[in-house]
Amino acid sequence: MKDPVQTIAVAVIALVVGAAGAWLVLSGVERPTANSPAMHDEPADADTADNEEALPAEKQGTRDDSSKLRAQLTDSRKQVTDLSKERDDLKGEKTSLEEDNKKLKTKLEQRDGRIKELEELAAGPNRMLVSFGKWGEMKEVRETDWNDLGEAYVKMIPLLKELAASMAEGKTPDPETRQKIQSENQRLIAYYAKVIKKLPTNAAMNGEFTHPINMVNILAGQLAEAGMPLSDDQKKQLAALGDRYDERWDALQKGYDDKTWMLQKLYDEADLKQWFYDEVFKVTTTDQKDIAIPVEVRGMVGLDLYSPGLMLQGNIRPLKSNDLASLKQNLKTSVTNATTIPAETLDGAEYIFDDWLNALNLQPMSGMESNLYRTLPIIQAAKQQLVAMHALDDGYVVDEEIHKKLRFVQTIIVPQVVLPE
Repeated sequence: MKDPVQTIAVAVIALVVGAAGAWLVLSGVERPTANSPAMHDEPADADTADNEEALPAEKQGTRDDSSKLRAQLTDSRKQVTDLSKERDDLKGEKTSLEEDNKKLKTKLEQRDGRIKELEELAAGPNRMLVSFGKWGEMKEVRETDWNDLGEAYVKMIPLLKELAASMAEGKTPDPETRQKIQSENQRLIAYYAKVIKKLPTNAAMNGEFTHPINMVNILAGQLAEAGMPLSDDQKKQLAALGDRYDERWDALQKGYDDKTWMLQKLYDEADLKQWFYDEVFKVTTTDQKDIAIPVEVRGMVGLDLYSPGLMLQGNIRPLKSNDLASLKQNLKTSVTNATTIPAETLDGAEYIFDDWLNALNLQPMSGMESNLYRTLPIIQAAKQQLVAMHALDDGYVVDEEIHKKLRFVQTIIVPQVVLPE
């Protein structure tokens, strides 16, 4: 390819030379005078000015050279334009390549960091008794002494049975029993502190602790300490259950958006964990289940150590009345207090509260029984509360602020018909 700058320079020089040559040619021709024949009768032939053949050879050559030079100049300008575009394209490609290089460098750094992290994990202790999903790569989980936590459970079980018996009889629990429970619970709290915000949950209390990766490993440690360990096949089945839990959990999270109610998320998590624990104890033998959760504490909130009740106990708000009619009125008042929906608005939604209470199929209970909360009725109460409050939100709420308050309610109202003493 010719150098466009050189080409333009040659063209300009040629044009100057051509113009000067033409001037010299013309300057050598005698100019006509007033007496010259050309000034008189004979008009110039009009065709002569436009006829190339009529021009002197020198003038015709000059015109040809000028046309060629103009063509060369036009071509050179086009080449310059093309080269400028090519330069701009290359600059764009360079910028894109630089950005790609930065991204690749970042990915390589992340990969190197991940490799280093995995190497450190592999070099450290792995005390897991059951592993599934990505949790086997979590340092806090891998390095925990699950037999130690299992031993804490073994020691707590008889104490919890004693506590449950005292509560059922309406007696004040022995302070020494409570102290012993708290002493063993410190081991669990020490582990819990390590995994807060690191295991997924939508619960404000004990959500991370009740995650399946913790429960199956504590169970394995507890049964081993009690002399009735899980078999390898049982561990494989529990790991498969853990994978299924993770899949269901991920599906739930993908279905949420910024308008999803907090109570909905809490209910979904409790319901999913209850499913998981139920399935776990289909894998164990009856004897193993009795060791883990004796019948005296089974299903009881705060006493059953393999229950989502552990993560719900801080959200429970009991609502007690002697009969359904007064319970319904108290329920309306509770909803007004929690959501600021006007009482007169709720008076026009009687059927919603009737359906709410009827769905719970409440049975009268003694005052003593009303103090012993069970997980399944709590989960059912959360479900029916969601149904009722969505019905109120859809049909009776027009205030945007109230809509927002409903989304952030996390208290589970637990209606109870309590017999008078």
